[in-house]
Amino acid sequence: MQKIVILLIAMVLTIPTYAQNKKIKGNKEEWKKELQDFKYKYLAQEVELSDEQMTNFFELYAKLESERKQAHKDCKAITKAVKEDGEHSEAEYERAVEAVLNLPIITGQIEKKYYEQFKTFLSYKQLYLLKTAERKFNKKLMELQKKDKKHK
Repeated sequence: MQKIVILLIAMVLTIPTYAQNKKIKGNKEEWKKELQDFKYKYLAQEVELSDEQMTNFFELYAKLESERKQAHKDCKAITKAVKEDGEHSEAEYERAVEAVLNLPIITGQIEKKYYEQFKTFLSYKQLYLLKTAERKFNKKLMELQKKDKKHK
């Protein structure tokens, strides 16, 4: 088990360098796919998924991520409109504030919807481990991103 964790940490530590090389080559979509594959493998290990659970999990998790991403994209589009130079009405600012305030609510509703579906084939322990693993993975990526910025 320790060897697997060490291997995962080593792989995660190489992501910023690998990401930079991929961006230089202009193949951002391929890099995103590889990062997603790595994340799924990481989650599968952390959540202790059986072979039977993996197929259902990955399909459903991809839908969850897609909906969360769309919610963030929608919020960003609204807030970006008021960041641009020029005068904006109070209604535009209100819409931007509402979008930012509602984002955690919307993403929470999305997660709840999918966690209800995950419960049909995952245990509560696995659901807990999934949430914990997502946080650990995202925290590690942010740390690596921060380190990468310092080295530039």
